[in-house]
Amino acid sequence: MARTLSVPPLGVGFGHLDTALRIPRPVRLLYHYTSQEGLLGIVKSRLLWASSIFHLNDSLEFLYTVNLAEETLRSVIAGQPRRTFYKRLLGHSERALAFVEKDIFAVSFSEVPDLLSQWRAYTGGGAGFSIGSETKKLLDRAKEQGFQLVKCIYDPLVQKRILRKVIHKARELHLAYNFAGGALQYMSRVAALASLFKHPSFAEEKEWRIVSDFLRSYPSKWRAGKSMIIPYADFRLASANNPLSISRVYVGPTPDLGLSSRSVRALLSGPRMSGTRSVYISGVPYRSW
Repeated sequence: MARTLSVPPLGVGFGHLDTALRIPRPVRLLYHYTSQEGLLGIVKSRLLWASSIFHLNDSLEFLYTVNLAEETLRSVIAGQPRRTFYKRLLGHSERALAFVEKDIFAVSFSEVPDLLSQWRAYTGGGAGFSIGSETKKLLDRAKEQGFQLVKCIYDPLVQKRILRKVIHKARELHLAYNFAGGALQYMSRVAALASLFKHPSFAEEKEWRIVSDFLRSYPSKWRAGKSMIIPYADFRLASANNPLSISRVYVGPTPDLGLSSRSVRALLSGPRMSGTRSVYISGVPYRSW
């Protein structure tokens, strides 16, 4: 679909969709799980890599939101006497991915600092760290760089409620402009929501994400993944003239937690570091060695 259509501004800010997408009670710290190489790279570069959501560990993540949108649309159709618009819209759910010409970049965090599933997924078998950063500072950095900090939503009832609002807003634009305007709005919203809707089986992660605006261009870079090359964008944790603020680091399961903690404390005591920089050890009984 051409993107030169005469339609109103999309207003892709997540906060405009529903109060559930805003941050009602920000937790003080959010934790980013990473490997030993990852921690060293973050301290040296003062950056996080925001990876394309289409290349995240859950390869079906985008499809989950598309399928849920179609299911919600069908339920709306079943309860509407005038169904023509909604039936036409149904064929556009699967086109949401094609609509996204640019990658959507995201960095993952968790409210939980010491979680077995996260050690397994992000730290190279457990020998890694979770880095605690102040939520307020992450919000400030996100605003500066055109990103948003959002909390992932796992409850299908909440997800469907948000999607119903998206569907009804699309119909309003259809009536005010044309079908193309409503369809474009619908596809853009589904694509945006795919970056924070997750299957309820992942709820224990309590994930938050720093997410890019998919209508905005970001300088892309590429890194090697397990099975493919992954596009990513830099997310600056600190400017060149300011110290890197890290509040806490949890040392993941490793054969010698004492020595690992000692080396991390020394690493965090550098002159370009700030924050309380407390170091804790994992209490998870997990062995990968």
